[in-house]
Amino acid sequence: MALQIIKNIDPAQFVSDRWYIAATDINADVQRWDSLQNQYRLGSVKNLNTLRDERGRNHGSEQEISRISASVIYNTVETIAPRLMGLFNNDGWFSVTPRPRSNTTMDSARAVQDKLREHIDLDSMNTTLRKGAKQTVKIGSAVYFVGWDIREGIIHTVDPQRLTKRSDEGIVFNGATLKLWDYRDFYPDPKGYTIEECEYVITESTVPLNALEDRVKLGLYEASAVKKVKDHLMRSVSNDTVTHNRVDYQEIDQHRNDVRIVSYWEDARFIFVAMPWNARSGALGIVLNPKTQDNPFDHQKKPFIQMKYTPDEDRFFPAGAIEAVRDDQ
Repeated sequence: MALQIIKNIDPAQFVSDRWYIAATDINADVQRWDSLQNQYRLGSVKNLNTLRDERGRNHGSEQEISRISASVIYNTVETIAPRLMGLFNNDGWFSVTPRPRSNTTMDSARAVQDKLREHIDLDSMNTTLRKGAKQTVKIGSAVYFVGWDIREGIIHTVDPQRLTKRSDEGIVFNGATLKLWDYRDFYPDPKGYTIEECEYVITESTVPLNALEDRVKLGLYEASAVKKVKDHLMRSVSNDTVTHNRVDYQEIDQHRNDVRIVSYWEDARFIFVAMPWNARSGALGIVLNPKTQDNPFDHQKKPFIQMKYTPDEDRFFPAGAIEAVRDDQ
């Protein structure tokens, strides 16, 4: 049931309930992906619970480690992944052409292509694409967020005649951005097999409070809603139970002002909710965009794309290379 036809229901309640359903549905897949990542590091499918150190090897269970110099799993991933990742090293891996039956010229299409290449370089998109490609080989899938970002910072300029430096605040980046979304924080509609088929997808992220204030400036969130979140987080001064002195716990916990954002994405509507850390189904958060929920993108689609290792029409998340060879290990 699409959100726009639901009446008399709190948007935070709606998002919370669907988030709980989608997260429960994907829980088994997340455990499987974590296991596959461990198999890649350990070199064996046995006794993965012994995986402890930073290299993925437990010295107390040497009998579980592959006896050959490099495991079949490792060799498979490191053979396929570089070839796939290499697709994004060439400047000509994509091209922009005019749409059929449009007034767009080849010159304007080339201008767009040059601008896209500039954004790809500025935002290090090639690195992001390569990371996703390797994840796709290992666990079968990678999901990217495609959006637009405006970043403020310090702009340094040099006067070539006077040889003097000048630093001013301004916009240091304004363009397309690409983010590889953590598979643990992406929850698709359980009834969909592709992002296009999903009625909705839900993402979870943790951001500092000042990032919310920056998004108010961009028009993504509403100031009154962010103020409610800030007021809630500012309730941090309390009496210490031992000394009975006034203590500001923000100075103790560096993550005190982190906010969990649960984002609900339909093709036509987005809802962003600051969710309590102890939220369960039915728990309500603060809707950050109660009045402006329309999709701001011209394409009017969910701003995500998925890379799949193999086409699978019956599963949103297909098998990767590790699942094909792990029995041979």
